[in-house]
Amino acid sequence: MSAVEIATMSLFVAAIFLAVTVSCSSSSLSDELTSETFPQLTIKSPHFVKFYAPWCGHCQNLSPVWDSLAERYNKEEANIRIAKIDCTQHTSVCSEQGVSSYPTLKFVHGSAEKHYQGNRDLESLAAFVEEMLDYGSKQEERTLQPEVIDGLAKLTAETFKASVSRRYYFIKFYAPWCGHCQRLAPTWNKLAAHFQDDGVVNIGKVDCTIDKDLCAENNVGGYPTLFLYQDGKVIQRYTGGRSLEELITFVNDNRPADEEPETDSTDEEPPSPLPPVVDLTSETFTTTMQDGLTFVKFFAPWCGHCKRLAPVWEQLGQTVKDRQLAIRIAKLDCTAHSTICEEHHVHGYPTLVLFSNGVKVKEYKSSRVLEDLVQFVTDNIE
Repeated sequence: MSAVEIATMSLFVAAIFLAVTVSCSSSSLSDELTSETFPQLTIKSPHFVKFYAPWCGHCQNLSPVWDSLAERYNKEEANIRIAKIDCTQHTSVCSEQGVSSYPTLKFVHGSAEKHYQGNRDLESLAAFVEEMLDYGSKQEERTLQPEVIDGLAKLTAETFKASVSRRYYFIKFYAPWCGHCQRLAPTWNKLAAHFQDDGVVNIGKVDCTIDKDLCAENNVGGYPTLFLYQDGKVIQRYTGGRSLEELITFVNDNRPADEEPETDSTDEEPPSPLPPVVDLTSETFTTTMQDGLTFVKFFAPWCGHCKRLAPVWEQLGQTVKDRQLAIRIAKLDCTAHSTICEEHHVHGYPTLVLFSNGVKVKEYKSSRVLEDLVQFVTDNIE
């Protein structure tokens, strides 16, 4: 072999060594979850998960901090794992977890979950982890109960039997990847909220990708399957329409005979129906937006474009109300509630933003004619 060939070979070997070294040094210290491993691992042990997209700049900036957090906690003696999941590859998991922006940071353990919304420095993240570990240790001391959020019980193999055995329960068995399940989800959330303070009716859900044996024991053969339970036994399978009104009627028609909902016999007038457009304030903004989709107009009264849009926005609200679409149309005066507008980076008027469960999904920047606004709304309803 000539000297030139030897030199070329040496450079080639050096290049391979360098590539391997760089690859190893850049590997992540946090666990990489997938659609298959996410439900299996998070039910076994607590996980602090970063939901991310590779192209996201904020995610890239957080990466070294996240690795430092993983280096601190991903040890045999620790009872929590620092992990991440690529939402461009595992969309079904991210959709089920309500991820609409990147990065989303979330503590997950079985049916228990909590969003992290603090600073993204190492010590702030570590403080949250310690808080969750303390919370978990206290929970273990209590009787195992299902996690209930806004009236909806997230039932698991550990909590199902005890929860259903002596109660009246309407349960959705589902899979996160199922399109019909995804479309039913916001209506099911509203059904749970409707019966939240009922005292008799309980609304629940079971993820069959996590609790396969539980679903098999209950003869679930497709998704979603909706079963009505009383005292631990299935009394009826629901096969009707999936609108909120139809589901409420079904529950009330089949509730225990001696447990009819109380009615007010006074002559008080019924509450006024909600207006087509909800007028938001600093006090009502956060609570109003927590559930479902909201399309918000941020405006200023002196703005000419806002004045021209005003009647069209009212027509949009009325159209949504007439069609009973699962979205609310709202507006907020930025001259009266400037703090909210600053928090959401409103720099011009009108600014039209779609929110899902309080999280910004997208900003509308197209034509402001009624037809286009209605099309945008219908295109974004789950």
